[in-house]
Amino acid sequence: MPGKERDLVWVFFIFCLVFAMFFDVLISGGTRVLSSPFTDIASQFLYFRDFGFGELKRGNLALWNPYLFSGVPFLGGFQSALLYPLNFPYLFLPIGYAINCDIVLHVFLLGVFMYAWARGRDLHAIPSFLSAILIVFSGVHFPHIYAGHLPNLCVMTWVPLIFLSLDKILAKANLKWILIGIFAVTMAVLAGHPQYVYYTFLTACIYGVFMLLFTPSPSRPILFLSGFFMVFIGGALLSSVQLLAGMEASREGIRAGGVPYAFAAMFSLPPENIFTLIFPNLFGDVLFHPYWGRTYYWEANLFIGIGGLTLVLYAFFKVKREAYILGALAFITLLFALGVHTPLFPLFYQYLPGFHHFRGTAKFIFFADLFLCLLAGMGLQALLREERGKIEKWVVPLLLGGAFMCVLASGLFYLMGGGLLPLRPWQAFLAFIEKSGESYLPQALYRDRQFAAFTSSLAAFQFLVSSIVFFLTALAWWGWVKKGKKYVYLIIFLASLEVMVFAGMTRMTFDLPSNLPPGLVKFLSGLNKEERVLNLWRPNIALTTRVPDIWGYDPVVSRRYGEFIAFTQGYEPAQASQYMSFNRYHPLLKLTRLRYIILPTPEGIKVHEMGEVMPRGALIYRWKSVPVPEDILKEMVKPDFDLKGMVILEEDPFMTMEICNAPGSVSWKEVDTDTLLIEASVPCPAMLLITDSYARGWRASSVGQSSSTYRVLRADYAFMAIPLSPGYHKIKLEYAPRGFFVGRWISLAGLIFYLMALGYGVIRCHFR
Repeated sequence: MPGKERDLVWVFFIFCLVFAMFFDVLISGGTRVLSSPFTDIASQFLYFRDFGFGELKRGNLALWNPYLFSGVPFLGGFQSALLYPLNFPYLFLPIGYAINCDIVLHVFLLGVFMYAWARGRDLHAIPSFLSAILIVFSGVHFPHIYAGHLPNLCVMTWVPLIFLSLDKILAKANLKWILIGIFAVTMAVLAGHPQYVYYTFLTACIYGVFMLLFTPSPSRPILFLSGFFMVFIGGALLSSVQLLAGMEASREGIRAGGVPYAFAAMFSLPPENIFTLIFPNLFGDVLFHPYWGRTYYWEANLFIGIGGLTLVLYAFFKVKREAYILGALAFITLLFALGVHTPLFPLFYQYLPGFHHFRGTAKFIFFADLFLCLLAGMGLQALLREERGKIEKWVVPLLLGGAFMCVLASGLFYLMGGGLLPLRPWQAFLAFIEKSGESYLPQALYRDRQFAAFTSSLAAFQFLVSSIVFFLTALAWWGWVKKGKKYVYLIIFLASLEVMVFAGMTRMTFDLPSNLPPGLVKFLSGLNKEERVLNLWRPNIALTTRVPDIWGYDPVVSRRYGEFIAFTQGYEPAQASQYMSFNRYHPLLKLTRLRYIILPTPEGIKVHEMGEVMPRGALIYRWKSVPVPEDILKEMVKPDFDLKGMVILEEDPFMTMEICNAPGSVSWKEVDTDTLLIEASVPCPAMLLITDSYARGWRASSVGQSSSTYRVLRADYAFMAIPLSPGYHKIKLEYAPRGFFVGRWISLAGLIFYLMALGYGVIRCHFR
């Protein structure tokens, strides 16, 4: 069979396995949605996609989100992924079905690109197929479906294609693979998870250095480095509209300037979780028993199976040089993943550009497993080439030894759990987990003897299951040694089955209608949309009900707004973060237009009504300039401060206050998410206070014959004010960040050059 046709057959096999994993969900009509009801799709992305692409269907590209955090950038938040081409199903399909199709499509594409990368490294079709299956159903990838990490899954998909393009550029720096690399980088950026993109770039830099060092050629380094930078710079240029909008939004965000060291250290890979390479549920799972290990299950699981790991080890003995390179890359990325558990982390945090903006270095395990899965394919290829009887004799004894050790460990943990052996060593380990503060179960559990016995019994079961897998894998390898080549297919089958069973045990769905309780939706539909709520059950529901919330679930929070809210809750403004514990009502919350607080209770959802709130727009005739931000909050809590009668600014408005007895009038109309039309009649100089969160991207201009502009000032620490002279004003207030508009032209120019290069390549190929 010709090579291309053979590849299509194996890609079809990848599709069949992925489709089989999700068949029941795909035929459910979208009422069942992949992921847990307690993770990010149900809490965040369901509403993000519904809002963003709902607006896009109306012809509005939502740059601003008026429904969370009293207003916050939307496109600039990256995770909106409005410009990501593969999000097109959200424009046509019901939201639940679109999410399912989104996940299945990217799982399949990851398999295709991993297969292509392995084939590009001269692996045969069958080893390439196994590499693809191992990464698709691995512990570093598949559990993110349970976690509802849509952007994570989308960015992961493009990583093997980026590495494939770099390999091809190293072999021969031609235009075709440079363009493919640019396309893959652009898609990764637009997919909506900047941290994975940043980690991909770091890993690609390390990968490139290794390839140059160990693939010597007099002319190759310059050509490769040129191609490497063209791939990433070209991708940055094509995605400038997203990158520059995101950078502008992040400069005002809660993470501007980087995150604190303790925050950056969170979600580092716990060293003990390296055992999850072959014991995936040693510390619990996500469906049947609570995960009691450190960090989150989906952030700290390296599972590629006993069969896969055996092939990795075999590659080290048979492939050697290339295996050592990939093994070193896996080791280095694993060191990055360990984060704060290594002495390197403070150096990375202090000196590596961009590193201090993120938390969760455990995400590097995805790259470690990519290299290991590629190694597993190489090991299988070496096995396929091995003549019968020539195979090293250590493989079967090693696997049987693993089975024996697992049986011993299973018996030991079973006896400890049953009280027949001292439980104290296991309790000491649980105490260590508790003391670390990195587990998310109640701390009292770790001091409970029954819980210690329970987790010991769970570990015993995991070791017992692994002993069976070790034995079956040893049996398949023994068959290869004694009976012949046909037993290699049993090795492939067992390795694939092992990871697929694991993946199936992490797969979960939730019922879409349950995410929108009819009673709550009915209550919210009757509210005044100019007032806001504080929904402590699921704040992002505001994006679907269109009832604005003063908070939300998303890392993109304006720093000044977050500090304002933190201050109202009794915290120091510097303690502000995306996670806020609301514990009291403060009079300053009137500025947020907070009217109702929605509380989840054991008896159901309860609603508490607050008192009077500020309007969205108010004319105020007295103001004060306080240039030091910290002093503004002190002024606002003074007993004589009147929210309705005084505005505190940070800049001089260059207007003189006058005594004004006439009230004036103001009205407004919301044109779309980014635009307000405001009409105001003022008898004397006034401040038009707008109780939406301030951002530098807001612009105000007159509507009519004159083309004058208005200043948009930060007011009352986190809100907006427009200075108005006496008379009639018709104003267009629009969120128009410069980063978006500059980036749009750069992306357009980049796209023109990209298409010209693509056309040149096609014509050259056609007439060659």
